Amino acid sequence: MNTDRLKELAAGYATGELELAERDEFKALLQSAADVERKETAAVIDTGALLSLSRPLERPTPALRQRLMSRIGQSAIAKPVELLRFVRGADNSGWIPLKVPGAYVKVLSIEESRGHAGVLGKLDPGAHYPAHDHIGGEEIYVLSGDLFIGEVKLVAGDFHSAAPGSRHEVNHSEQGCTILAVLTKKDLMRQFAAT
Repeated sequence: MNTDRLKELAAGYATGELELAERDEFKALLQSAADVERKETAAVIDTGALLSLSRPLERPTPALRQRLMSRIGQSAIAKPVELLRFVRGADNSGWIPLKVPGAYVKVLSIEESRGHAGVLGKLDPGAHYPAHDHIGGEEIYVLSGDLFIGEVKLVAGDFHSAAPGSRHEVNHSEQGCTILAVLTKKDLMRQFAAT
């Protein structure tokens, strides 16, 4: 096993910088990795994800933007492309495994000025997310599957809101679930550190 290559690809995976072929290579190496290598890889992914979240958005220089716009056949006066961002539902990239087995997050947006983040969350069937407190508020919309927050079962189409300072008991899913959540950036960062 080429551990250095696995770590290199893990860093690129966490920051969303891998090309399709590199993502495939990363998945193949990860599947054949020993448990100790997987743990080291998870640490690299956690670190890379945290670093990428704290990076300021970099905008191209006007000259570079002009060249790029010309290449794709658009005028530099056209709609400001950097103001619009799209994430396709079929795009399976960007999922970051959390330290909790079977729990993943995909950062959709971070609004630095308000300190909020929009994310997708995923629990595998049977996964349990530990009890936790909220620094700020959190809003959850269940897209698919089931999510138990304590004893309360939510299914696709259900919504839940938690006030700042509230506490969630253990969350779990029997069938697996995908959720859309809006939460504070501070609460998001705590998820990456959750054990």
